[in-house]
Order: sequence, then C-alpha cells, then structure tokens
Amino acid sequence: MTRSAVNTIRGYCYQFDRSILELILLPKNSDFITVESIEDIDRSIDGETTAIQCKYYEGTNYTPSVIGEPIRLMLTHYKENPNFTGKYYLYGHYKNNSDTISNPVALDFLKEKLLTYTKKEKNYLHHKELSLNDQSLEEFTQRLFININAKNLQDQKTEIIEGLSTIFSCEKFESEHYYYSQAVGLINELSCNKSCRKITKQEFITKINKKRILFNIWTCELKGRAKYLSKIKKDFFERDLNTQPFDRFFLLDGSQADISSIKSCIYTIQRKWSVNSARTIEPFSPYIYVFNISEEKLIEIKGQLYDEGLFFSDGYPFRGSKFYPNLLIQGKKNPLIKFQAINKAEDLEMTLKLTERRVEIFQFYVNHTIELNIDIKSIEIQLKDISDLKEVV
Repeated sequence: MTRSAVNTIRGYCYQFDRSILELILLPKNSDFITVESIEDIDRSIDGETTAIQCKYYEGTNYTPSVIGEPIRLMLTHYKENPNFTGKYYLYGHYKNNSDTISNPVALDFLKEKLLTYTKKEKNYLHHKELSLNDQSLEEFTQRLFININAKNLQDQKTEIIEGLSTIFSCEKFESEHYYYSQAVGLINELSCNKSCRKITKQEFITKINKKRILFNIWTCELKGRAKYLSKIKKDFFERDLNTQPFDRFFLLDGSQADISSIKSCIYTIQRKWSVNSARTIEPFSPYIYVFNISEEKLIEIKGQLYDEGLFFSDGYPFRGSKFYPNLLIQGKKNPLIKFQAINKAEDLEMTLKLTERRVEIFQFYVNHTIELNIDIKSIEIQLKDISDLKEVV
C-alpha cells in the first residue's frame, strides 16, 4: 500500500475517532452529532450547532495556507446560510507544529493568510468574491475556532478509551476491545447512511453496549495485514498446555470462499482446538458453523469431509429428523468425533442455550456478520479472505 493510501486511511480513522470523542464529551444524553453534514461532524448541544472540520496531516508541516481552504469553505457556508447561527471549528494535527493561533482570529490574519490564495499564478481574495465586508468578517471570526495543535491519532484514541471506561465503569481492555470496536463500526455505518446520519449520546451508548468484540477492515488497513492478524492471534488464540475445555464456536462466512478454502479452515480449527482422546478427563472439540452458503454447497463440504475420515456430529440422528442439540453437544465426548457441525442459525442458538461450559464465539466474516439473539460475548473478526483465518487460530 502506498504512503498516500495509508495517510488517507489514517485521516479517516482520525475523523471517526473524533466523532466518537465528540459523542463521549456531549454533556447531555439528548445532545447529538451528525456526521458528514455541514462539516465532517456537526455537534449540537442545547440546540446550538458547531460544525467541525477534522484534518490529520502528520506528515505535513503547518502553514496558514494548509488550513486556508477549509476556512474558505466555512466562510462560503456562512455567506450562503444566513439563518445558520452556529459556530465553526477547525480541528487539526500537523507535523512538527510549534505555532499557535489565538482565538478569535485577528481580522488581518484571516484576510491575508487564510482568505487570500493563488491559483494558476493569479491571486484571489475569497472574501471579495463573496462580497463580504469587514463587519461580516468580524462576525465570522467570533464564531470561528481554530485548533492546529490537536492530539495525534494514538493520543486521541487513548482519550476515547478512558472516556468509554468511565461511561461503562470498566477496565481499559474492555473499553478498547468491546466498546471502542463497536463505536468505530457504528460511526462507519452512520457515515454510509444516506437518509439519517444523526445520533444522540444515549443512542450511541445503547448501540455500542453489546457483548461483542469487533475487529474490522479499517483496523487491518491501519495496522497492516500482518500486524492485524498477529494481534488477534495473540489476544485470543494463544494455546498452551493449560488451555481450558471451553465450548468454542467458530462461525465462518462462506460467501466468497470456495469449497477447498472452507475445508482447509475447518481442518485447521479442528486440529488446533480439539483435545478428545479417550484418556482426556474433559475432552473438547470445536463447534463450526459455515454461514452465507447454499444448502447444496454445505452438503458437498460435509460429504467430502466425511469421505476423508473427518467425522463430525450435526445433531440429526437420521434423515428427515428434527434437530437434537443434546446429541450435538454429546459428540465432543466421542473420540471419533472431530468437531460439531452446525447446519443453520436456529440450530446454533438452540445449542448455545443448552451448553453447560463457558462459551466463546468467534465470528470470521468478509462483508457481513450474522446477528445472534443471545446474551453471550462474541468476537467478530473481519478478514479480506476467509483463508486468513488459518494464520489466526
């Protein structure tokens, strides 16, 4: 990936994180933000709106010309929307920046450094183009706040983690892996919503308060594939001699995978997460559910595995029978059964309700997860290719 592409992704992540931080800092649960509206983030507190523009240029030194264009766009909005009584806020991080800007901005600085620009060797005065006099510009400066010394990406994230820890009264690990991961996914979803991009603080808290750990493709792009997969493996899939005999459910998105790739993933999971010899006091083996595939494809996969000697239980004792979850669960005690194959979402939920051991759910997906109507912690991991799973588990 080119440096330019990485910087673009970091810029998006910075904007998403700022959106999350703005929600955390809202004083009332009824206050709200709107993403991608007047500016990147519009913050509304007690009916007063502040339009916030985020800029993350960690590789660019600050000069007034760098912030000139966003300020000119704000001034254009000011001129074209006389009924708007809110404020404007430029929030930016730059490389090696020792400068500061006093607020409100001095009129001369505004006109000479921010509103004057050159294009094709010709000078332009943006305030003259908009026919704005000094009185109007003075009024604009009273509603403009510029911060060119904003925190960097990591420091801003640290502030978010601390804020979420306070809201949910939890440790930082939970804050980052449960709530922050949900918040990033929520802001991403909100920014793609063409009909409504508004969310209150209360809605935000409610929607991220789920027992789910989410690793999405934004994290992969930001960290790089190798570091992304390595972190997931280290946090959740390190094995040792004391690995507990939990009931581990592996949910695999088969929508973009061929039969060979899915089988390879199943073999990997079964090999690494099974201890079911006759001498084992508490044998365990994984539950595996491949979703987003046709029934015909699933039957073909199961048939090939069976022919190859990888035997499994699926909770159906005879053709045309109903599903027996107890039969599926008992399969892990049989040393000949290498894993529990789950056919459909209803079977999965029935099984989860009857398990007696601690449950861990790992959902690997490419585009979309499946929603489970259960109150159990799950870890959702987005991959570019489902075969990446083999480097994780």
